[in-house]
Amino acid sequence: MRMRDESLCPVLWNTFQAHWEGKTRIIATFLDISERKALERQLTHAQKMESVGQLAAGIAHEINTPSQYVADNTHFLKESSEDLFAYIALAERLRACSEDAEAGKSVLEELAEVADEIDLEYLREEIPKAINQSLEGLRRISTIVQAMKKFSHPGEDEMKLVDLNEALENTVTVSRNEWKYVADIEKDYAQDLDPVLCFPDDLNQVFLNIIVNAAHAIADRLKGSGDKGTITLSTRARDAIAEVRISD
Repeated sequence: MRMRDESLCPVLWNTFQAHWEGKTRIIATFLDISERKALERQLTHAQKMESVGQLAAGIAHEINTPSQYVADNTHFLKESSEDLFAYIALAERLRACSEDAEAGKSVLEELAEVADEIDLEYLREEIPKAINQSLEGLRRISTIVQAMKKFSHPGEDEMKLVDLNEALENTVTVSRNEWKYVADIEKDYAQDLDPVLCFPDDLNQVFLNIIVNAAHAIADRLKGSGDKGTITLSTRARDAIAEVRISD
């Protein structure tokens, strides 16, 4: 009888039954493969980082887009604040002239002119929008950076509990520039899914390969049509089994 299981222990072991001098004896041999397993993990991580490198241009674009409108909105807010401060300064002058009707009338007229010049009504509408857009841009950048951090984390020698929904979401974020022009992503995640014991970097690499391959297949199929396909991600808890489905 011979048995081998490299996944359970970093020791390669074999057992043999042998008959010697009329008795059944067990002969066991052991080989420490810790170093080999460590090299395999390093190779897996290197392959994953190669994939990240191939996505780098797209990820940079994904970060640059929200960064650009955060910068544009910040310039707008800077200019608007200067106009508003000028208007506020006149309003303070008007308050100081409360006992001088003639001077107050002059400042009031000037205040009305400045309100027209800076388009006060426009600023009242656009400043909240610029702030909200900037906050959304910063949230988007933070999401991309966090996804990259989790996705590119060095491989571990031991399995760990992983939230499959989060792993899929991180992969979708990292690969967004690969699919967003050719497909929409539909998500159907089970909220009752328990964490799964696995190697996170291996799983992320599998998800990435499937999603990118699906995007490329859709692009080839719809080339020149202007249409977009759909990539569907779903998770389910099936008794003691966690099920992940990716379809296009």
